[in-house]
Amino acid sequence: MQHLQSQGNTTTQNRWWGPNGYHNWGNNGPNELAVREFEMADGSPFVWDKYNPGDEEVREATAAELAADPEINPYVGREPRFYATVLFDGAPWIERPTDAVAFDPENRVQTGYYIAADGSTKASGVDTRQGPIEAWNGTKNGYYIKKYQDPATVGQYFNNENAWIEMRYAEVVLDYAEACIELNEVEKGMEALNMIRNRAGLPDKMTTDQAEAREWVRHERMVEFFGEGDRWYMIRKWMIAEDVIKTVHPMKIYHYEDGSHEWFYDTSSDADVRAWKDANYWLPISRTEINKAPQLKQNPGYN
Repeated sequence: MQHLQSQGNTTTQNRWWGPNGYHNWGNNGPNELAVREFEMADGSPFVWDKYNPGDEEVREATAAELAADPEINPYVGREPRFYATVLFDGAPWIERPTDAVAFDPENRVQTGYYIAADGSTKASGVDTRQGPIEAWNGTKNGYYIKKYQDPATVGQYFNNENAWIEMRYAEVVLDYAEACIELNEVEKGMEALNMIRNRAGLPDKMTTDQAEAREWVRHERMVEFFGEGDRWYMIRKWMIAEDVIKTVHPMKIYHYEDGSHEWFYDTSSDADVRAWKDANYWLPISRTEINKAPQLKQNPGYN
C-alpha cells in the first residue's frame, strides 16, 4: 500500500511508534520475551542467562567485563533483523528535535536510567516515562518498534510515505515451508525455511525431525514478520495462544557512574496484564446467518 501525501493517502507510523523523546507517541513496544527470540549473529539462540545460569531476570557487568566481552550487553551481537526491528536502549536513531538535543547529542535511544554514586537517579533517559520530553508517552516496557518507521521522516511534523506491505514473498516461502513440514516432507520445508534465514544473514538449520522443524518454522515466522500483523493469526491457527500470550513486564536498565550496567527484567511489575479466552480462537457466527439456517451451532464462547 503506497502512501503519498500529494494524493491524500497518508500514514503516521513514525508519530505513533517513535520514542517519546522525539515528541512521538511510543505505541507498539516489543515485549522482552519477544526480544529474546531474535538470535545471535552467528545463528545461535540468544540465551539470557548465559553468564549467570538460572537467572532469567538480571544481567550485569562492570566496565572491564563489558570491554572484555561486549556481548554481556544483551543488545550486542544479535542478528540483523533485531537491529531492523527493535529500538532498544543505546540504539542509534534519527536526529533529535531541537529541545531534546541537549539530553542526547549522540541520537541514541535512551530507555535506561543513570545512577549516581550514592545510588540516586542522576537522570532518566529521554525516552523513558520519567524523561524530560513528554514523559507520559514513554515506553512502559523498555523498547520501541523500529520496523516500518522511516528514518527520513520527522514524525513530530510529517506523515510517512514509505509503503505498507500487506504480503511479501517471505510469507509465500514460509507458507510453503510449513506445508512441506506438515506433509512430513521435512527436508523440502527446511530448504525453504533456510531461504529466509540466509536472506537475513543467518546460517542454515537442518533437521529431519518433523516436530523440531515445526517449532523452527514457527519461530522463524515470528521473527521475520514481527510487527506486521501476522502473529495474531498464526497463534490462533496453531492453537497455541494460551501458551504464548503472557503478561508484559518492564525491562529496567541502569547505567552507573563507575561504568557498570544492569539489565533487570522486572517480573514483579506488570506493564500490561494479559489473559487469553479460548473463544478468541474463533469468530462468532452472526445472528443473521443463524436466522437463515437455525441448525447452525454457534461457535464456543458466544451466545
